[in-house]
Amino acid sequence: MEIKPQSPVRSHQLFVIALVVANIAVALILAGIVTHFLLRSRELYVERAKQTSTNLSHVLALTLGAQIKQIDNVLQTVAFQLRDQPISTAGSSESTLDTLKVQTALVPFVDVVRLTDAAGTVVNSEKHISVGDRDYFKKARMSPGELVISEPLEGRLIKKWGVVLARAITDPKGNFKGVAYANLQSDRITDEFDDLSLGPHGAVSLRSSTLHLIARYSPGAKDQHYKLGTNETSAEFREALARSPEAGAFVSVALVDGAERSSAYERVTGFSPIVIVGVATSDFMAPWLTEVRNDVLFACLLELGIISLSIWAAVQNRTKSIADRQMHRLSEERRLLLDNQLVGMVKLKNRTELWHNRAMTTLLGYPDSELNGAPARLLYDDDETYAAVGASYARLQEQGQLRTRVRMRRKDGELLWIDLSGANLGDGESLWMLVDITEAVNSEKHSKHRADHDALTGLMNRAAVLKSLETILGDAPNGTLEIAVCFVDLDGFKAINDRHGHEAGDRVLKHIGERLQSTVRGGDLVARLGGDEFVVVLCNLHGAHEVCAVAERMVSKLSQPIGLRGSVEVSVSASIGIAIYPYHGTGVEALIKRADAAMYLAKREGKNRFEVFSDESTEVDWRHVGLTEPIGTASNQHSSVS
Repeated sequence: MEIKPQSPVRSHQLFVIALVVANIAVALILAGIVTHFLLRSRELYVERAKQTSTNLSHVLALTLGAQIKQIDNVLQTVAFQLRDQPISTAGSSESTLDTLKVQTALVPFVDVVRLTDAAGTVVNSEKHISVGDRDYFKKARMSPGELVISEPLEGRLIKKWGVVLARAITDPKGNFKGVAYANLQSDRITDEFDDLSLGPHGAVSLRSSTLHLIARYSPGAKDQHYKLGTNETSAEFREALARSPEAGAFVSVALVDGAERSSAYERVTGFSPIVIVGVATSDFMAPWLTEVRNDVLFACLLELGIISLSIWAAVQNRTKSIADRQMHRLSEERRLLLDNQLVGMVKLKNRTELWHNRAMTTLLGYPDSELNGAPARLLYDDDETYAAVGASYARLQEQGQLRTRVRMRRKDGELLWIDLSGANLGDGESLWMLVDITEAVNSEKHSKHRADHDALTGLMNRAAVLKSLETILGDAPNGTLEIAVCFVDLDGFKAINDRHGHEAGDRVLKHIGERLQSTVRGGDLVARLGGDEFVVVLCNLHGAHEVCAVAERMVSKLSQPIGLRGSVEVSVSASIGIAIYPYHGTGVEALIKRADAAMYLAKREGKNRFEVFSDESTEVDWRHVGLTEPIGTASNQHSSVS
């Protein structure tokens, strides 16, 4: 029986129907792919927010725990030193007041350490006041030997909110004599929160063991003292706390301001208060919403393009010859889409290459001959990364899609960060898209390092050390010898540059930087100001003898020979000028200027030595700071190394 060919009209109708079905299928697939990647991206943003809040809550718990421990150490010291001394409102002894002043100075974040008699009357206050009715006083009296942390309350002497840390004072026989206590104000606590990167709508708070609000900070809040002392919390927080009393995470709408946040909490290390850090959904999801808009727009434009092509193909399918030409053209356009120069694509079977586009050769630097039939291991940086992606193949087969970030290695050895997206094709085959995101990953890290460090030596630069020194001076207790600024200028460096060239000079500067870092103590700062000038900031000093010891080590170590290329050795020395806080100034500019002046004195006195700034306007009793004679004046044989 002869089969009649379909009429042109019928063929065209079937072709149009096929195009409509194909476009619907493509739209569904494209929508599925975009939805999958967006949902996966959202999970990553949510997890990142959770990790951010968890890390911040842990850091704050450690910081506040250390502060509370420091206050407790002071209270224990006061209780021990006053166990044999009478405590009376009739007039405290001078030694008692001195003890309180000395111990108060050890905790700069506390205004004053108070002392009461056995009845609760404060003995070191200008006003007559009693705290005998306070719960912390009663608990301290009932539990001698234990630190008592109060619920949040408003002080009677200082009308500010905070918590009181108290310890009982007993005589050697164990009889109760009074209480030593300190008020940790809410404002002081929020000072610790102010430097956190919470976003404009984030929030951090500290609550007591009974969940009463001790302190709260949110960059967008108008009143940081709102609802202090209350214990209103979300049900989600209470449920999370019931499941995990020490640390955990939850998502809730805050009762204080109605903002939804991803929060984490942790008990203050070694104590009962709880730190809660929340990152606002509106902040951390903002980039994701932008990503949604961009991806949806791209998908719509792509689908619109496909629909346009389909309509065009349908119009051109009126005759068999036109349809054939159009199908060939559509096939060619799809081939060009795959063989682009921006996104690498590779088709694998059992992790072996079947096909790749030109962008793969550009991205990874391998010629086609080396990629054809190559195992996927060739593309990865190490066995661990290769194995980790391999372990995800089960998820790829189950879900059909996989997206991850991995390190890959170009043929020339350069490491790349790749956004890797895979689709399961069945029968052991999969299609992968590779996008180079190395620049985006490294940009933030590199930009911050370049801003704060000298490009040659890797030391802090001028701006960074001056900013750090300003912060250190701002935190230094008044009237104590704690900080020294050392201005270091190399002797004989120009001669090395002139004789051996700038490359040799750069090598010498690197060695000098390394030696300075190895000479100073932990917590000290080393920076290069430019040329052959360096600054060393010595912190946490307990006497000028420590300044001398470090300066002598620097002078000695910097004068040791430095090897250049081959067997060439060169030597430089250092002239060091020192200015000590607070005797030679209390500001950054004054200390730097006077350290520089002392350095020039060291050069005039013969170089390869150090001098401490001195003039009649800064005369001090050097025996008070650990020396029997002034440094850098009449007897300074010990202040140089030859």
